[in-house]
Amino acid sequence: MAPTDDPNVVKAIASAIDRNEIADTVFGGQVNPIYSMVPPGFLGASESFDTMYASPDLDAARQYLQDSGYSESNPLELEMWYPPEHYGASTAAWMQVIQKQLEATNMINVTLQSQEWSTYVTTLTGGEAYPVGVLGWFYDYPDPSNYLEPFIFNGGEGTNVSPSAEGTDYGKPINDQAQQLVDLMTQSDVETDLDKRAELIQQAQDVYADLVVTLPLFLNPEYVVFTDSVQGSDQYASPETLNIGGTIEFNYSTLTKTP
Repeated sequence: MAPTDDPNVVKAIASAIDRNEIADTVFGGQVNPIYSMVPPGFLGASESFDTMYASPDLDAARQYLQDSGYSESNPLELEMWYPPEHYGASTAAWMQVIQKQLEATNMINVTLQSQEWSTYVTTLTGGEAYPVGVLGWFYDYPDPSNYLEPFIFNGGEGTNVSPSAEGTDYGKPINDQAQQLVDLMTQSDVETDLDKRAELIQQAQDVYADLVVTLPLFLNPEYVVFTDSVQGSDQYASPETLNIGGTIEFNYSTLTKTP
């Protein structure tokens, strides 16, 4: 939806963002700037957004805006929405940092808007009311596809790059690039050669970044701490009994400590 249906607008936003400032000033360095939706360590992970935009680059952002007719006397008016509580009190702080960064172009006026989570998430993923919104993401299963496909297929959690359509499992891509993105991901889903699959995923990340389907900002790393003195109980011999899933939650009743 306007004005972020304009490729120059989303590329200007991608060029103006300074992830390091967000990580350092809001989180004290406790989060990591990230330059692709696929996190480091996953198969095929790249840094396509850094390669394409090398942000922050205000000169590039201004050029993109000028190419769409914006100027200091005719600035882009942009609403950015966020949930004030769901991701913690820091959300308002880093949204204000982004507002400052975009307005540093002198060609964007940002209005921040907040909405309670239950209303916000339905509205955002519906893709019809917020030109910009923020969403935290954690995989449903640990595979690079789960950081890309939910934002591409069947409306893409509100991105609308491939709206749902009858007769297809993936939706109807809005343009040739979106079709290429769908094709690359569907090919990667059935490719069994890991090297070839990694290449397909890397190509998809490049197209994804060029489209600015979403704009990855930072990663909140998770850690599993272990000790050699903890082992599974004979009563629970199967690894599945550890209940390790997307939430990294341990069922300690299945563990015993070695004397």
